[in-house]
Amino acid sequence: DAQGRRLKIESTNPAPEKIIRRIVPELDKAFAPTKELVPFVEAVHDRLVVEIARGCTQGCRFCQAGIIYRPYRERSVSKVLELIREGLKATGYEECSLLSLSAGDYSQIEELIVRIITEHWSNRIALSLPSLRVSSLTPLVLEAIKRVRKTGFTIAPEAGSERLRKMMNKAISDSEILGTTEKVLKAGWRNLKFYFMIGLQRETEEDINGLIKLTRALSALGKRIQPGAQLSLSINGFIPKPHTPFQWEKQLGMMELKAIQEKLRREIPRNFKIRLEDPRISFLEGIFSRGGRELNSVIETAYQKGAKFDSWSEHFRFEAYLRAFEEQGINPEQYLKEKPEDMVFAWEHLDPQVSKEFLLKERDRSREGLLTKDCRITGCLENCGVCDQRQIQPRLSEQIEKKTESELIKSLEQLSPQPDFYFRYLIHYKRIGDMRFLGLLENNRMFIRAVRRASLRMRFSQGFHPLPKISFADGPPVGVESDAEYLELELIEHLPTEKLKSQLQKVLPVGIEIVEVKELNQRARSINQQISLIEYLAVLPENLKAKANQEQLAKFLTSEQFLIKQKRDKKERIIDLKQKIKYIEITNEHSIKFGIINSEGPTAKPQEVISEIFEIKEPEIYQVRFKRIFMRFMEARSISYPMDSLRKSGLTQKKMRGE
Repeated sequence: DAQGRRLKIESTNPAPEKIIRRIVPELDKAFAPTKELVPFVEAVHDRLVVEIARGCTQGCRFCQAGIIYRPYRERSVSKVLELIREGLKATGYEECSLLSLSAGDYSQIEELIVRIITEHWSNRIALSLPSLRVSSLTPLVLEAIKRVRKTGFTIAPEAGSERLRKMMNKAISDSEILGTTEKVLKAGWRNLKFYFMIGLQRETEEDINGLIKLTRALSALGKRIQPGAQLSLSINGFIPKPHTPFQWEKQLGMMELKAIQEKLRREIPRNFKIRLEDPRISFLEGIFSRGGRELNSVIETAYQKGAKFDSWSEHFRFEAYLRAFEEQGINPEQYLKEKPEDMVFAWEHLDPQVSKEFLLKERDRSREGLLTKDCRITGCLENCGVCDQRQIQPRLSEQIEKKTESELIKSLEQLSPQPDFYFRYLIHYKRIGDMRFLGLLENNRMFIRAVRRASLRMRFSQGFHPLPKISFADGPPVGVESDAEYLELELIEHLPTEKLKSQLQKVLPVGIEIVEVKELNQRARSINQQISLIEYLAVLPENLKAKANQEQLAKFLTSEQFLIKQKRDKKERIIDLKQKIKYIEITNEHSIKFGIINSEGPTAKPQEVISEIFEIKEPEIYQVRFKRIFMRFMEARSISYPMDSLRKSGLTQKKMRGE
């Protein structure tokens, strides 16, 4: 109309006037992937994720997911266990996360957790529950999770006062929050994260003071029970979300949010690590949350003005958005105002099957401070509109034989420790092709997960964070291929070396090739203590072959010292390359072979050796292809390493090098 208000939404294409959300009635019949791609680099959620339930009927009035994923449906215990079993076998992950909007609401969560821990105990699979309500953190849940590793906990009070929590429909008191925090700290956790929201329309100074008072009480708990505990606080501004009872509410402006943040920063205890969302980000989120297609041109214009990678604070260009709004003739402040009940929103044609009447009723109940109970427990009292009570309705997991809490705890206490005996193996492998770009941590993580995929029963370290007993010889720099990589693996079962080699090779990526497996006795020293020399081959491209000349090499060989400057961890140091190089020779017009002494103290990278001796500087040095040829081991060993077959044939390491 003349005031710029949206009157209705019409389809300009042959499409329905209303787009209705599809609902999966039974999760057990829904497709769930088990053979996932496992990245070599560490991902944000670097673990197996299995959905145990979909939907949430707790009814938090600010939460979009709680509306658009209704009704509440659980996957059966047997199906969850099956998916976890298959997923871990296919990926080799060491941690499993139970996905749900509120994992603690799962009707058989304690029985499920105990079954997962006991079934995968020999592999020490850690378990995380990223979304737990305060009331669902029972002693049994804490005891089960910490059996393997204390994964993270986030407690979400959301608001600083009980009055404001009731408006949100979160029926948790300050005493419950403090009681849960006390239980977690006493169970041994030292890292806890708390999530709060500020800026709701009817928030008062008293509510903000309540937040500060609560954090002070939490701080005192931490100091008393776990001195030095890391308490984190994440505080975001309220954003009115589509399809929620709060979609009509006003959003606080940037200056108002900033004033609240400054007060919190001053008065919250200093042992909290605080993360406050940038008010400018909240401002833009609110606009794009309630805006429509008219904002497309704003996004495009802002992009053209340099708005890219906005999630990185150093790249955030707020002024680009402000100029874009101005150029497109759009007043951004209008999107933050309170909206009338008859407002036609940009998402009006998208039907989540929850009625507008229900949302308005919940908004009114919020203003009165009234709670709406969970229909999963009480049955349908408020009629949100999503269930047809035939096919679409809440579904709980099938009942399994339920044990008492003491019986479940006893099951955990009866988990057997590792046997005292174990078997050590030395694995010699190649790392070629694209695998040369794996860093040390990526290579090690890849191999450990491959061992898990091969169903090899690893030995683990003791303590609160058990790790596989697998150690790696120092790897070459990133980008360097290697024919001589070694690792030591400890298993609690004995396998013939050829069988171990075959099982492991089947699950390794292209570019990782096992050369040989040898069994070691338990007294043999670690592999890194036995390496005395590492040989490399540098292959120069055609345009650099003139650099590999005997004159440059002679300068190095005839000098008493050959000092070079190294940069390590932003610091500089000087080393004598003559003390680090055992031998070096030009084998042909393109290749240089050299041996680096493996000793305590600073060493040299193969790129540094060639760069300094033959004066091949950056960026030319990046054109040189490096390869690790072999490692020399000290001879005084109680058991021999690979190369035995070569020694028996009379081809010794000295003969191979022409010595």
